[in-house]
Amino acid sequence: MMTLQRNFILIVHNYYKQTGGEDRVFTTESALLKSKGHYLVGYTIHNDLIQCINPLALAFATIWNNAVYRELRSLIRRDKPDVAHFHNTFPLISPAAYYAAKAEGVPVVQTLHNYRLICPDALFFS
Repeated sequence: MMTLQRNFILIVHNYYKQTGGEDRVFTTESALLKSKGHYLVGYTIHNDLIQCINPLALAFATIWNNAVYRELRSLIRRDKPDVAHFHNTFPLISPAAYYAAKAEGVPVVQTLHNYRLICPDALFFS
């Protein structure tokens, strides 16, 4: 009889102002993983925070959010997840999250919901 390996998974997502498909996939997938006995710790940010951020600071945070980098490294050290699963990191989580996972030796899985990582408007049209 095969036994299911239970993993400790860090799940990371930047919620949109208006709930959409990516947000629903994140929520549904989290529930599915929990139902299969995996342990989850979530790191989420909501785009409602954008209205509180200076536009110049937001531009820099989109490229590198140092606060997120520090918070994720601390969370990873504390909880020691087996893997980090990223969904949306734009704009507030930033690529700093990937570097935090790498710095702590945690492998990363990325669900790609759109083309934003290689195309700013996420549509990949010319």
